[in-house]
Amino acid sequence: MSTPLSAPPRLNPLSYVIFGSRWLQLPLYLGLIVAQCVYVFLFVKELWHLVHGANTLTEQGIMLLVLG
Repeated sequence: MSTPLSAPPRLNPLSYVIFGSRWLQLPLYLGLIVAQCVYVFLFVKELWHLVHGANTLTEQGIMLLVLG
């Protein structure tokens, strides 16, 4: 015959709090994603300026554009 299914073991309340606290990190991760998107946008913008002006910029101008 088959054995009756037993109920899963109960977790103590601390386990629920620890497991549920991962949602507190969600706003931080979303903020980091937005900040990274801003950095990528600014990088692409500066790269466009560098590529667009590569023929007219001096070595010093290129270095300042890369470092700035």
